[in-house]
Amino acid sequence: MAAATCLAEALGLWRGPPLADIGDLAWARAEAARLGEARLAAVECHAQAWLDCGQAGELIAELEVLTGEHRLRERLWGLRMLALYRSGRQAKALGAYQ
Repeated sequence: MAAATCLAEALGLWRGPPLADIGDLAWARAEAARLGEARLAAVECHAQAWLDCGQAGELIAELEVLTGEHRLRERLWGLRMLALYRSGRQAKALGAYQ
């Protein structure tokens, strides 16, 4: 539970796209991509921590939004399917798999 809480607090500090006020510089684009990837990894770790705490039902709506925004992000899809399965929604989990 401590990891989930800590990650939630850290993600709560995130404010919009990284380096948005810097302008269109090559180094800023590369760094913004790296920071965006780090944020998504933290989001995935947060979801996994909540699943590990048995809070699958609370994650489903958030994971549906995230998989809609990041359609090719396999770990998010896996977390979504697991959350659905652990919430007793096996048919929805199979639908997400397809």
